[in-house]
Amino acid sequence: MQKGQTSRDIAIGSASAAPITHVTAAYTVLPTDRVILLEGTGTYTVTLCPASEFPAGEDLLIRKVGGTGEVTVATPTGGTFVTATKFFTQDGLTAEDDFMWLHNIHGIEWGQVRETTT
Repeated sequence: MQKGQTSRDIAIGSASAAPITHVTAAYTVLPTDRVILLEGTGTYTVTLCPASEFPAGEDLLIRKVGGTGEVTVATPTGGTFVTATKFFTQDGLTAEDDFMWLHNIHGIEWGQVRETTT
């Protein structure tokens, strides 16, 4: 353990200290984002940053917590999107508690771990 660290910090990982980003309109994911809460009204897009800019092996959670309208999660220009499992498809986030859980695969690609949409 490092000075100032508790066993809880180690158990949940250092990334858990990352801030929560509140989004109400079109947004581009930053390499420092880990949790994005969607609160805006209307239809807008959240664009992923290139996987090479986001820390490799880290997760990103995008969750609709309020507002109305559909939020689409898009890859950066020229990017691709790998679905980690064939049991989930990419749909718009429209209802409260809809979410998309993504994983950065080796700083090369975004992988969809799971999503819940209504």
